[in-house]
Amino acid sequence: MTATRLLPVPFSDGTNKALSLATTQAGGFFDDEIALFEAMTPAVAVNLEIQALRRMARTLLDTYVGRQAGGRVLAGQIRRGMGETINAVIWLSDLRGFTSLSESSPRDELIEMLNRCFGPMCDAVEASGGEVLKFIGDSVLAIFPIELDAAAACRRALEAAHTAQAAIEAENLLRATAAAAQIHYGLALHVGDVMYGNIGGDARLHRHWARGQSDCAHRIAVQGSPTLALALGGVRACGRSSWVNSRSRASAPGNRSMA
Repeated sequence: MTATRLLPVPFSDGTNKALSLATTQAGGFFDDEIALFEAMTPAVAVNLEIQALRRMARTLLDTYVGRQAGGRVLAGQIRRGMGETINAVIWLSDLRGFTSLSESSPRDELIEMLNRCFGPMCDAVEASGGEVLKFIGDSVLAIFPIELDAAAACRRALEAAHTAQAAIEAENLLRATAAAAQIHYGLALHVGDVMYGNIGGDARLHRHWARGQSDCAHRIAVQGSPTLALALGGVRACGRSSWVNSRSRASAPGNRSMA
């Protein structure tokens, strides 16, 4: 039989957390053992608070700046001018007609539409081992880092693109029954280098992802069908450069269709 004991753990902000102790010792904890645990609690609290704050900081950084940048910021890479170049498959998607939507749609509807578009894309990218770097207005910039196998990174990116495409098609069916505006977007994939660095002033820095090869991905995305397009441009590691219109399934001139 297991005996348990809960001890309060005071944090410096005035709150108390709980420390749970358990033993299979016959008769449970002895009085001298409980006294020892209570005497140790203040020292344990210091370590637990540090760990809790670090976990919270990592969660916030991962959420707001991404895993790549968040990990580097937490590691102390916060000097202005520091930067890095990452070779990756670059994902850039762009919501169609956003300017007119932003001028004619109520705020809450517009935010909901962005979330309905960005949500499936983020889920697909993360599920396939990619990382969303930032939201640029109505666009999503993400990467699938190339470590040893470039072709594998390309396959993961393509899988994520198809997954996101299917999810948004399903969302549009629901929106049609509700007489809501359809989600139209362009999505481009490209292989190349992504450069980023710390820019700003002495007291305020921004982890800026410079365009680099994502400029090419952006050009592909904005040239897509006004309905919905999926493009793969310059993915030489996969041996093809393709453009697919998801409505007609017809390849663009000069390119091979995506398998």
